[in-house]
Order: sequence, then C-alpha cells, then structure tokens
Amino acid sequence: MIEKYIGEQNIARYVEKIIELYIAVYSESPERLGKAQIEAMSQLCQANHISGEVILYEQRLAGFILWAQIQDECADIIELCVHSDFRRQGLATRMLDTMAKQAIQQNICQITLEVSETNQAARAVYEHAGFKNFYRRSGYYREQGRSVDALLMQRQLIL
Repeated sequence: MIEKYIGEQNIARYVEKIIELYIAVYSESPERLGKAQIEAMSQLCQANHISGEVILYEQRLAGFILWAQIQDECADIIELCVHSDFRRQGLATRMLDTMAKQAIQQNICQITLEVSETNQAARAVYEHAGFKNFYRRSGYYREQGRSVDALLMQRQLIL
C-alpha cells in the first residue's frame, strides 16, 4: 500500500490540511494546543525559512514534517505528525529519510528534535531512524495536569 503515497514538498499549499491534522493529533493533549499555537503553526507552514514535506494518500493528508536549518550545519525538526489512520505504515520513517537526504544536500550534518518522554511511539521511530538522546529538559511539558520531561535527540549525518 505504501507505493500509493505521494510526497509533496510545497507545504504552503497545504496549510489548512496541516492545521486540521495538527488539531486532530494534539486534541488528545489540549493543554498544549491553544489558539496561539495553531496560529504559530499556520505561520510556520508559510515561512520561507521552513522546509518540509506532506504525504498524501488519495488527496487526503496522511502526514507532514516541518524543519528548519538553525545553524550552518544543524537542522531542527519542528513537527512531525502522522494521521492515526496511517500510522505504522512507515510514513514517519519515510519523511525522516527524505529530510535527511535534503539536509545532506544542504551540507547539514546534524538533525535535532524534541519529544515528550511519554511519547513511546515517536521515540521508537526516532531511535529506529538513528536519533540518540543528548539532553533532558525536566518538567518541560504539561500532560494531563502533570509535568513531563522533554528529551532532546540528535542524529549525525554523513556528508
């Protein structure tokens, strides 16, 4: 089934669909999702310094990744979301691989990201893609009324 997915890197064309998916994914943790956060996501999708990819399946947004080059040789993943109907089909891995290839073409040798320590599924995907923990931010997130640590992860790329 994966062969039917289409990758598109013009993310600005898909702002509304990205916002809809973002809301659907984070409606489980409404503390993180406010009007300002939704507006910020909309602006990010249209910013010139943001790169990304959307994955479509029969005109439906299956997932997206947004990232920015934050230093000369480092990029940071801002957001990676996969619709619940399309999880466990390799889409997150595919987007991470595409991002890594683009990063190498831009002479980026390190990718970083941040993930909640409680997000086991995302952590497993990132670890499988070669990311390693390098820092912990204690109490960074609020989830279900409690503090949760953020894990900062990085992947070294070979140029």
